[in-house]
Order: sequence, then C-alpha cells, then structure tokens
Amino acid sequence: VRIMSIRKIGEKLREGIELTEEEKLEFDNFREAHNIIIKLFTIELKKVNFSKQHLTASRNKRIETIISKLCRPEKPKLDRIHDIAGTRIIFENIKSLEDYIDILENTELVNFKEKINEDKNRYNYIKNPKSDGYRSIHKVFYYSSNIPYSTLNEKSFNLENKKIELQLRTRLQHIWATTVEIYDIINKSNIKTGTHNKLETKEGLFFKKCSLVFEGIESNDVEKIKININEIFRDKDLVEIYNRLKGIKNIKNIQLPKTLGSDEVFILITDLNKGKTTFFTTDPIEKNDKQDTFLINASYRRLEEKNTKGEYILLLLTLGDIKKLKNVYPNYFLNTNEFISILKKYKDKYIKEED
Repeated sequence: VRIMSIRKIGEKLREGIELTEEEKLEFDNFREAHNIIIKLFTIELKKVNFSKQHLTASRNKRIETIISKLCRPEKPKLDRIHDIAGTRIIFENIKSLEDYIDILENTELVNFKEKINEDKNRYNYIKNPKSDGYRSIHKVFYYSSNIPYSTLNEKSFNLENKKIELQLRTRLQHIWATTVEIYDIINKSNIKTGTHNKLETKEGLFFKKCSLVFEGIESNDVEKIKININEIFRDKDLVEIYNRLKGIKNIKNIQLPKTLGSDEVFILITDLNKGKTTFFTTDPIEKNDKQDTFLINASYRRLEEKNTKGEYILLLLTLGDIKKLKNVYPNYFLNTNEFISILKKYKDKYIKEED
C-alpha cells in the first residue's frame, strides 16, 4: 500500500470527509495487510513455550478507534499508528505475566523484531500506570522480512515494517479496562479514548479509584484497598456510577459458532437495540460463501459505514478458542458481573453499614 495515499486517507478520516471508491478499496487493502500481520505474528507466538493458563485474541482496530487516534492533538499519520493490528494475552496474575515476558524475550521470532525504545519502561503501564488507572504492558513488533507475501488468491503485499502491538495484562486489569469500554458504550461517553482531563469527571475518578482497588488486590496491599473502597462508597456520585454499571443488562441472546479455525477471521456484531450478539465468517452483505479475508474487510468497512447511529459494536477478530470469547471480550456482551462482584466483595469486607 502506498504510504502517501494511506496518509491522505487518514487525513480524510480525521476531517470526516467521505472516501472515494478507490480510497475505500485502498483502505480495505491496508486492513487486509494488517490481518496478514496478525496471522503471521500469531504463528510466531506459538514458539513461546509457556504452559501456564492464559487467553489470547487478536483484532483489527475499529474505525471509530482509528479516527479517535487520528484526532489526538499530535495528529498522527495513519501509516504510523502502531496498533492497527493488535494481539492481547490475558494472564491469571502478575507472576504469570512476568514469566511469559521472560520467555518471550528469550525466544527468537523469525520475521518479527521488537521495536525497542530508549526508555524501556515507556509502555510498561503496570510499573507506571496511566493517570486514569489503565494498567497493561504494551510491546510493539514490526515485520522485518522484505519478501512480498502472497495470499491464496495471489494478491501480493509488501509487509516490511508493518507493526503489531502486543498487549499483556492480568485478568483484573482486563476486567477493569473492558468495564470502562462498557460504560462508554452505554453512556456514549469517551472515558477510554478522551483526551480531556478524565480525573476532573466523576466517572474518571470512579474508574481511577477502582483501578487502585484492583492494584491493591494484586499487590496484596490491604491499606490501598481499604482507602479506595471507602472513597468510592462514601461518595454518593461514585456510588451512583457503581449502581449504573450494576444495572446494565448483559447480553444473553448470542449466536456464536461452535467451532472456528484458530486463524479464521470473523466479524463480531453486538446489536445494542436488540440485545443480541452474532458473528459472520463470510461477507454478510454479499452472501459470498468463499472465506476470503479481503471480502470480510470490505464487508467490515461497509457495516461501519452503515453504523452511523452507533447501534452496533463491530469487531474484526481472530480467536484460538471460541469458547473463551466471553472471557476475552466481556465488553461485547455488556457483562460487568465480575467487576461488580469484586467491588461488592471488598465493600462488604471493609465498609460497615452506618446506623
């Protein structure tokens, strides 16, 4: 994909200008290249010999998230966004996560090299959490081979220097992050992606305090848990946000495949009006029976174009074990149950009912 034309497409997306048919095709190609990067990176990650329990999923970034990144004050170029392709691994605890990183850093990946920053802790948001409470470790890899990649339908892609972001987080960090997304979906807010000072809002403060509770649980810091649980449940505005999350009905009307190839790309669609989540592995608009990731990219873009009122949440993803989908993406089922039960457990433990 030509860099200058992709940059122009990024500029048009930022300004809200409709793409030409040729640009739409080029954008589909751009996404297709990142689907291939996901596929190749997933194959290489299998070399990491790690036996402890973990969940892995990969996704191609949603259009609204791409646009929100393009609109940041620094106005990044579309071709320079390093997490269009993303893989996430979720671990039971910090120790497992650290063990995995040790093994990963001593495993030779053939076609991918890690992008090393001068500040090694720049993307370590566990050691240095973001001010809003986000915790995770991000690593960026780039495709180092200059040999063109040819697909089964004989399309050729130059993947050299295409990037993928690997996110490593614990189960508690994941529950926190996905609940922030659910809150944004239901309230049409932008706590996750907003560039404003989130901590000046009650919602931002609530999620920051919750993050500190979860951090206290993981580090066995009882004092940190007690202080923040008290600050949440002694503030009526924060309690109201807790109750709002508690009142969200999670989606039970789910049509998902019983089996799915580990490298098969599919579109997950959550219909917020009907309270229903379903999927497509082929083009749902053209009813094409042939599995073709280029077609599914075109379909994904068209569905995004139709989603002007935000009635659907759309995600293009690859998942090794479809049975784990609800654990990896509770936000696509509006499921806040674990988040609420953790807060309730520590509320009951550390806050005595006042007379």
